[in-house]
Amino acid sequence: MINTLKTYWTYKKFQHFTFTHLFLIIGVLTIPVDIWYLYDLLIFRLISYPVSSVILHMYFNHNYVIFRNAFFKAISLAYVTLNSFWKFTDVKSYHIMHHKYWLTEQDPTSKEIQQGYWKYYIGVTSPTAIHLIDFKNDSMVNWFNRYFYAIKIALTLILILLLGWKLFVHLVIIQQFLVYLSLKAQDCVFHSNNNAKDSSWLYIVYGPDAWHIDHHTNYEQIIKWRFKYTDPQYLFAKLLCKTSQV
Repeated sequence: MINTLKTYWTYKKFQHFTFTHLFLIIGVLTIPVDIWYLYDLLIFRLISYPVSSVILHMYFNHNYVIFRNAFFKAISLAYVTLNSFWKFTDVKSYHIMHHKYWLTEQDPTSKEIQQGYWKYYIGVTSPTAIHLIDFKNDSMVNWFNRYFYAIKIALTLILILLLGWKLFVHLVIIQQFLVYLSLKAQDCVFHSNNNAKDSSWLYIVYGPDAWHIDHHTNYEQIIKWRFKYTDPQYLFAKLLCKTSQV
């Protein structure tokens, strides 16, 4: 048992699971139950998930959009650094490999999910070796990637001082957990087998990301927008970015 736990602790996805859920438990135990816990779900759907999708998925992983200016880019990278466990090199390298080998035995996501849903959620599936990419001439991304953990700690301390512990729990810790939960569920829905289909009702949770298979089959195009001017992801993309395929 001890050796198994030691092995699991070497898995970075298990460390991510532990990090997210440990802070969630601490937050919930130190903050009384009130109306804010309902607000958390609205904040997640209207802000946290859409912003994360625009910044990480649309901009960072796929280059579908570019930011309007360096200020928006810096703020967005800081947001990702605060809310993510993974350095930028890890995020993009894994996602590129996932797309490159989608629906094949080399797809790291489907390989891990096939080891078991709960093992995948907890992060104790046997990991796939990923070749880390180089960001080349993007000095801002390289800077955030190089000082990722120092920036993360600094931003955490600053926000706790500015917002107080209660708001920090609701606006950061619980949002991190909800994003973690939703993305794991999304992977299990769309990548557990080769017969997965897009389900429009998942728009309630994922917005245009609910058409995930469509996104894979149209790699060079943005996910098609079904409800442009009422969808938070579309609105954030238009606000933060100056070019996009929308």
